[in-house]
Amino acid sequence: MPETLRHVSWERWDEDRSRTRGLVAVRTAGCETAYERVELKTLSGHDLPVGLLLPVLSAALPDDWMADAERLHQSRKSPWPVKRRIGMSGCRDYTLYYLRNEALIDQPRAASLHVSMSWKLNEGLRLWMGDLPPLLAVVIQDFPPITKNISFRVYELLLEKGARGTDSPREGARNCDILATMVSDDAALRTLLAGNEGFLEILPKNSIHLSLSTVSVAFSKDLEALHSARQQGFVSSPVFGRPDAVVSGSLRLLCAGKPEHSRRVLPVLNALGSRIFELGEDPSSANLVKLSGNFMIGSVLESLSEAMTLVNYPAVNGGA
Repeated sequence: MPETLRHVSWERWDEDRSRTRGLVAVRTAGCETAYERVELKTLSGHDLPVGLLLPVLSAALPDDWMADAERLHQSRKSPWPVKRRIGMSGCRDYTLYYLRNEALIDQPRAASLHVSMSWKLNEGLRLWMGDLPPLLAVVIQDFPPITKNISFRVYELLLEKGARGTDSPREGARNCDILATMVSDDAALRTLLAGNEGFLEILPKNSIHLSLSTVSVAFSKDLEALHSARQQGFVSSPVFGRPDAVVSGSLRLLCAGKPEHSRRVLPVLNALGSRIFELGEDPSSANLVKLSGNFMIGSVLESLSEAMTLVNYPAVNGGA
């Protein structure tokens, strides 16, 4: 059975209408007849509450995933006990053991699941599918699935559409013509670039790094120098728009880089956005405009907040 990758956005609201939301990736891989491995990782927003684990898996995986997992688990011969450890802070660790020899207390650790002190899956999970039934049975006893005031949206199945998954950014960059990145800040992008798992040294010559991130002007200049020294192209294209604009292809994108590089990434940008603003050959120009736009938006919101607070004074609204 082919590998699949699904992105699930979730939103939860309390009685006071306060909301939390996040985006998780659920990835499965297996043999020709069954899924054998499942991975879950938070991509953005809040960490996934443990009470949403089962609902999110059910939204992302095929209808018969639980039956397949139970079948895999039952195919094992020896007992597989789960032990629960509660830390002083309230965090919990659920560990699955393989009881190979009860007389010798021979219990190799098979899998584990960590729940933070705020009852969230801040470490995600990566398990063999057959490990899920016993772990979930114990976790659900402590944290029943949340079924009220929640909504989910499952995004397009990219791997089933022909995309190829990789285990790391470095591996993915190995055969790239265009490598697109979108992360939160300078530090996050620097982590992707450098180190043993970084893609900077493995990205082929004449390939292009398309940065969709909002990073500093200085770091954008550093990126251009790093890529130029390795005969790689660099185009900066930070975006304006919320996640729903990504889905609808209506982002506004800035674009700056050498003309020959910008031309090569235009098909990618056209798929993401309805308008593209080309800003010249210096990639850092796009980051300067993006940061200026963010400052302007923040200033308007702050001004509106101050004005609304002022006009609500009793002296303004008639002393009521």
